[in-house]
This record gives sequence, C-alpha cells and structure tokens, in this order.
Amino acid sequence: MALEHCFSIIKNKEKIEKVNIPDDFINYIKDSLFWIVSSWNGKTLKSGLPYYGEALISDEELVKFKTILEKWRGLFSLGTEEINLTGDFLIDEMKYEKVIYKKCELLNILDELLRLCDKAECLKADILYEGI
Repeated sequence: MALEHCFSIIKNKEKIEKVNIPDDFINYIKDSLFWIVSSWNGKTLKSGLPYYGEALISDEELVKFKTILEKWRGLFSLGTEEINLTGDFLIDEMKYEKVIYKKCELLNILDELLRLCDKAECLKADILYEGI
C-alpha cells in the first residue's frame, strides 16, 4: 500500500470532505510548502507541513497554499505525457529513485486538491492536513 497524506475540509471540528495525496508527490513539492505557515498538532505555528502528525491551514495561508498548487499545476501542464520526478535517495543503490507519473495523473491530483481549497474558501473553513 502506497503512503498517502490526507487533506480534509474541517469546519466546527467536523471533516466535510477529504483528498488523499501520494507521499512521493508531497515529497517532490515539499520545499515550496515551507512557504505557508500552519498550526502543527494544534499547538505551534510553523512553516510547512509536518511529515508525521497534523497541521491546520487557515485564512491567508490557505490562499497562499492554493497559489502554490496552481503554480505547480502550471509547471506540470507544460510537461510531456510521462513525467519523471526525482524521489528519495536509495542508499543501497547509491542513486535517486525515479518516480514516474502520467501527466494527467499529476494534473488530476492537483485539481482535486485545488477543488478542496476552493470549497474550503467558500465555506470559510480550514484545511486539516494529516501526514503519513
């Protein structure tokens, strides 16, 4: 079973809708996710999203998160039909893993997450992120 990160719309402590995103995709875009501030495990405001645990994305940070996703979507839309992403370093093989996606898969992942952000904005709700 592939690892996934869950993003849910949360309003009044109730999960309304969720989207699961593959771990290797989150790892690929994670540096840009440090540009948002989220509430980690309901306690501390920090940059980015925790790999393990939960974080809440709200208010203007939700707008920033959505903008980052839109920019990634624009980049991937320019790619070939098969897109090779650089994954984790494989110490036993002394090389980086290659993660292969069809372009339509990547665009669908981003579209699902963007729809979730749009709905959260309309509902004036937050996004709850749950790491692996």
